[in-house]
Amino acid sequence: MVKKCFLDYGATGGNFTHDRGAHFGALPAPAYIPAGAPQPGWTEYLGVLDSNPSYPTFYRAQGPTLDAVPELKADTHWMGSNIGGFATAADDARGVINYLHSWPLPEDFATAQTCDASSDIHYDVSISADSGLQVPVRMVAGTEGREFTLAVANAGPDTATGSVLLTAVDAKGVSIPTFPRSYIFTLTPGTSKSWTEAFSISYKTTVTWTATVTADHDVNKNNNSVTEITTVIGKGGGKSSK
Repeated sequence: MVKKCFLDYGATGGNFTHDRGAHFGALPAPAYIPAGAPQPGWTEYLGVLDSNPSYPTFYRAQGPTLDAVPELKADTHWMGSNIGGFATAADDARGVINYLHSWPLPEDFATAQTCDASSDIHYDVSISADSGLQVPVRMVAGTEGREFTLAVANAGPDTATGSVLLTAVDAKGVSIPTFPRSYIFTLTPGTSKSWTEAFSISYKTTVTWTATVTADHDVNKNNNSVTEITTVIGKGGGKSSK
């Protein structure tokens, strides 16, 4: 026959008791910290060596577990019995394990938040690498009526609002006349918008075009920019007119 054993947490007759100070003043057993003279109730944690707010430094501190774990500091002498004592004992053990395994920075030196609060609005706007920016591959200097086409798409799921900037610089890094140009858009999910405009250039060079889209809640920045090249030859068999 197997005997059934259980703990009695009843109001009368219960015998479970948790004494926080005595319990964590005795663990671990056997003691192993400090290395030279192990002492029960000791632990290792991150301590502040230099509190300079610009360049704080830390070290591996040692001391009583009751002084290191914030959840135990509140009342190091807490005592309780039966189900209340058992629940607190379990929570104390959880707090100690969590603290020692995560080894957190002291509260005054928590890492500063570097990102903005997230938004419920999000979408993916893009410029296609294949067709998002269409420009002449070759053209003759002084030719009128050449065109470029710029297109931006919104994959959703929300409506996107933003702008796209188109730059065009020659081989010397100088913007060709009338550039850069900027366009504002509002796109519902699954739609796109395009702009087709004329331009001209009067001298022989190589034009580097770059289109870049900007939108506040865009979740994918890897498809927001496209670059193309136009070779401009001079009039009359390639001679420059300038």
